[in-house]
Amino acid sequence: MSNAPISHIEESLKLTADSIIDLYELRTKGNAIVRFWNGPTRTWNMMTFEGVACQLTGESQSSESQYARPLLTVVNPDNSFGLFAAQGVFDLAIVTRYRVLQQDFINNNPIYQPRVWIVGRPSQVTWQYLQLELRETTDMPAYKVPRRTFNPPDYPFVILQ
Repeated sequence: MSNAPISHIEESLKLTADSIIDLYELRTKGNAIVRFWNGPTRTWNMMTFEGVACQLTGESQSSESQYARPLLTVVNPDNSFGLFAAQGVFDLAIVTRYRVLQQDFINNNPIYQPRVWIVGRPSQVTWQYLQLELRETTDMPAYKVPRRTFNPPDYPFVILQ
């Protein structure tokens, strides 16, 4: 038996989970921007997201903080992206996912959780869909992670000379 007041218990039973909406922004090397999501065309936070059938699969993280390389699949009617993929337009493009609660999306609140990837390469291009392999921003050849510095005030025992 809980010691919580009856009003708290009644309110907790009324709670419902908000659904999450994923909005995508693809920025190519030539600074062309394509914004899309899996729904009808909609403007949110002064950005227009086109309604395109899309799906992100394979997103995961191991206990050692190693990330998988997810795949972003986008509809490709009549191979309209095929020429761009062959010319390398999508190579090293930046994909940003804005994860927004449905209520914030409806009320146009700019509250979101961003996630940024770099397109390693298009993994499949067919007449029906385009599949992009996404990588972490640090998962690129010859990328060097900056070394850690031990400076005050985080480390008060270190003396700068």
